[in-house]
Amino acid sequence: MDNYQKIVKRQASILLVLVILSLTAVMTDAHLTTIQTSPAVTPATMADNETELLINITGQGRYITAAIYNNGTAAANDIFMKMIVTGGILKGVNKTAVNAVLTIPVNGTYGYRVKGFFGLGIITIDIVVRAVNAPVATATATGILIGRRVYIVQ
Repeated sequence: MDNYQKIVKRQASILLVLVILSLTAVMTDAHLTTIQTSPAVTPATMADNETELLINITGQGRYITAAIYNNGTAAANDIFMKMIVTGGILKGVNKTAVNAVLTIPVNGTYGYRVKGFFGLGIITIDIVVRAVNAPVATATATGILIGRRVYIVQ
């Protein structure tokens, strides 16, 4: 085999690896960074009009961060949060992260971030937050995943 054939074969192998990597988004286990955690929480059963939860989603390099803000006049109790990230090329990104916290005080913010994404393409981030004394809060954002970097576009 002459040098030209070796070079062509090597370039074809490299191209094949790049195509496979770009078409297959692989995500490792989510790494959660939390301020406080709680044991199992009860599902939301009764809403209190004095408690309102707002969600802000940001992409910070390798992290997706969800900030939950209590905009009400009473503390939010037994909060359960679920983040679902889907999309990418060939729908290869499919990650769910859950977290719970005992309370978020009035005008308080609770943030958690998730990392461990790898892939390529447009992703959708859906977040659902439930508390026993607040209405269910939801937020959706669209982002772009390039390798391990997340960029929120909406």
